[in-house]
Amino acid sequence: MTSNTPTHIDIGGIALPREELAQVLPDIERFEQHLPDALAVDRDMKASGGAVPDYVRQWPQARIDAVVRTLKEVGSLREQASEQMQSAGTGRSRD
Repeated sequence: MTSNTPTHIDIGGIALPREELAQVLPDIERFEQHLPDALAVDRDMKASGGAVPDYVRQWPQARIDAVVRTLKEVGSLREQASEQMQSAGTGRSRD
């Protein structure tokens, strides 16, 4: 890891240690490269009730495939982080 490499990666509200992500993700470089697009698509899909943004249809298929893989990984990482926080007793109460 170079001095320019971040120690944590923000996956949309949760910052996870890059070193740990590199151990569990099959391709950390691809993940980091496509994370900004994946987060933008995620945000825009939530805002539009789940519809794929029009701009995605303009992308080459290879970019779409990489962003979809990244979105799936982000979802899985968020779910795991949420489960870990709840099991550690830091999850929100459902009162």
